[in-house]
Amino acid sequence: MKKSELPFTIGEQYELHEFELMDVETIIIGQFEYDVYRCSKKLFDSFWLDGLMDIKLYYNADILARVDLIIKPESIKEVMNLLPSEREIIIDINPQKGLLYISIMQLKYGFKG
Repeated sequence: MKKSELPFTIGEQYELHEFELMDVETIIIGQFEYDVYRCSKKLFDSFWLDGLMDIKLYYNADILARVDLIIKPESIKEVMNLLPSEREIIIDINPQKGLLYISIMQLKYGFKG
């Protein structure tokens, strides 16, 4: 069954999705090192969101610190309804190659807006 909500929460443990993620790279942002993953095809295909092109998950010490959604511009309204509304989450939208990059993150994990 397709999901209409994102199953990821900033601050959650890597183990919740350990077997549904594919390792992409390790990067350093500021003073912190992050392991970046993509959703497996099975997990990615379980979302009911037209225009969703890719999802990247950034973990620091096995704690989810950032989620990047890459979408087609025409899907922005639908995606905005799925995003969490907590105050400390920053949403950064940047158009690149005709796609929108939306980053959901918290300042306490070392990301700067």
